Amino acid sequence: MDDNPNNTVKIKIRGAEFEASGSEQSVNTRFEAFMKFLAQRPAEQEPEVVPPEPEGGAGDKAPKANDNGSVSGDEVVTSPPPDESLDALRRRAYRVQGDTLSLNVIPQGKTADLDAVILILYGRRSLMSADYTMVSALIDGLKQSGLPAERISIVVAGNETLVTKAGVKRGTRYGLTNRGLQRAEEVLRDLLQ
Repeated sequence: MDDNPNNTVKIKIRGAEFEASGSEQSVNTRFEAFMKFLAQRPAEQEPEVVPPEPEGGAGDKAPKANDNGSVSGDEVVTSPPPDESLDALRRRAYRVQGDTLSLNVIPQGKTADLDAVILILYGRRSLMSADYTMVSALIDGLKQSGLPAERISIVVAGNETLVTKAGVKRGTRYGLTNRGLQRAEEVLRDLLQ
């Protein structure tokens, strides 16, 4: 078990926020309690996905929230209208089921594996307010999308200008650089327009 007191998790799920720091065991224990709390919430509350707030700064191009600030977990649209907004593209590209985000569209070509990882990181950041994604959540999203999820570290190796990596083994978390965010938006537009 990892005794590193620097493990930190911060997420928003179904309109509730969770943040914990400490050893892997203490963070996991608190997260499990949080998930039990969410499971006990009334069924009539729809899961809400909240886009991240812009953090400020000249180079920060955080995606803007859509009109109602939420995305349906099972929404799938098939044909794009002309000049479709980035929010509408995101609603078509992703499926959110509980705390798993998966892809409705699969990248193709030489960089397909990297593009899939970048798209899932982008979706979790823009739809679930997760600046960093634990490797387990990334693997779950890739598997749910029908993609290979072995050795993500090899897929992102050499792409530090697009993807950030922190931690070790099961405690590894990934995020996107500003260039990674731009790449994700480009891939998203190419796939859906």
